[in-house]
Amino acid sequence: MTRIERIRQMEALLDDCLAVLEAEPCSEEAMAGIAPAVARLEAYYTSPQWRRDLAADAAGRLPKDLKRG
Repeated sequence: MTRIERIRQMEALLDDCLAVLEAEPCSEEAMAGIAPAVARLEAYYTSPQWRRDLAADAAGRLPKDLKRG
């Protein structure tokens, strides 16, 4: 998987999680349903890979129009 693909995948997971959390009302079942996605996001955002992706962004090596949270 390329850096851009990984970032897009993580952004999609984050969007999905936010949609569930912003829903009225947010049920326990819905929360349980996004738990695996939240775990993947946590693993990524606490990983050395995220730090490398962030450094690539800071160095201008990512497309300007790439969505990144």
